[in-house]
Amino acid sequence: MDKLLGILPYLYFYDEPIRLGSVTLFSLPDIQGRDFAPKEETDREYLQELSKCFPVPRGFISDKGKIKRALTYFILQHEDSNEQHLYNEARKTINLLRYMILCPGSQGLNDFETSAIYTFDLPPLGGGDSLTYHCWINFVQEEWPMPAYQNFGPLGWYVDVEILQALNLEDFESINRQFYGALENKLEANILLAIEWYNYSFLKYSPRGLEGRLIDISIAFDTLFRLQENNSTLYDCINTTLEVAEKTPLERWSRDFYGKVRSATMHFGKPATLVYKHPQATEGHISFLLSAQKIFRECVAVKAGLNRRISNDSLIEELTPNEVILKKLKSLGSYKKIKNERQFTIWKLRQTYPVGERADIVWLGKLLLSEMSKQISVKNSPALSSVISLILSADSDDANLWSKYVQLDSELNRILFGGDVEQAKQLSKCFFLAHDVSQFARFAWYALQRLTYNKKRN
Repeated sequence: MDKLLGILPYLYFYDEPIRLGSVTLFSLPDIQGRDFAPKEETDREYLQELSKCFPVPRGFISDKGKIKRALTYFILQHEDSNEQHLYNEARKTINLLRYMILCPGSQGLNDFETSAIYTFDLPPLGGGDSLTYHCWINFVQEEWPMPAYQNFGPLGWYVDVEILQALNLEDFESINRQFYGALENKLEANILLAIEWYNYSFLKYSPRGLEGRLIDISIAFDTLFRLQENNSTLYDCINTTLEVAEKTPLERWSRDFYGKVRSATMHFGKPATLVYKHPQATEGHISFLLSAQKIFRECVAVKAGLNRRISNDSLIEELTPNEVILKKLKSLGSYKKIKNERQFTIWKLRQTYPVGERADIVWLGKLLLSEMSKQISVKNSPALSSVISLILSADSDDANLWSKYVQLDSELNRILFGGDVEQAKQLSKCFFLAHDVSQFARFAWYALQRLTYNKKRN
């Protein structure tokens, strides 16, 4: 039999229904005109009653016209329909769904954690004119009494329809495979509880603020590894689970997170620092919260038998700031050595703050463009040659140097993608150098503008 578990009134799954084990989430109205109404008459009544309790958002346009009220509901296809089982399945579905959506750096929805997403676990309790539903507002559980006429409005900020494609959900297939068949009950329950704490760490409007969210992710790690029960340290568990090599930034991160975040919070009430600092850098560059969320996901993948999405090498790249990469590139001294270096490349420079030292950025730009000016013809590429000359002749403290890199990026794009065959052939002779210059131009554009702005502000 099909049993209605709950609704997500502001979340709309585009294209196809979402299936998690024996639970299926349907979005109404379906853009292909299909009808997925619950089979039970009482479930249809609950669905109709709850759908009227929410303000009509702006909606969005589909080939069926403008959808005035988006509604996703989920049903359980199972014979066992006792209340506790229904509640457990609803909670598991919500937990895993949120985990798949809240992937730092590649979230399926923009600012999903800031939206008021209501989820009701059915059936309701009580009777008469007043019913009580288990409710998650932004997936934080509460119990709401609901008279038939009551509307649930936004909690102080605007709520609109959020659209998500099933194909964008991370680990969708492997989570289905592992959490609905492969994991042992005790291990699954432990990982699900850890995931729930991970989900809490995304709540931007938590009254505890950033430090409270760091506590949440710390508890998530503790729960995942069952530290007290196993008499282990978080530092050892992360390194063992991810097979972290000694004396790497990742090993340094696990030690710092264990000591400066988790232990400091336990013993002194708050983290000693909120930002990870690379040992060779002058300042921190990545928040412990963001990095912890990413590393936690990789630990969950290993424990649950899911596919790892970020390798240790990629995690180390994220823990290595632009400042360190630039200094390493400068120490190599020539473009030939930079091209042959695999560990530190121009492609690893990121448009994130802090951007690095201005002198190192200027030096690297002139090195690359000096090399390019030797390999292109002024006759065949006059505009490109002109902007290269402008950068090479500019003073190191030129406040408008960033705008010259905007011109450089624009000119390279015009040649490479604008159909200028002769100039494209000219650049193809130094193909790898041209791509390095293009990548660096976008970084320098952002970095130099940011440094100029900060200097003016200070």
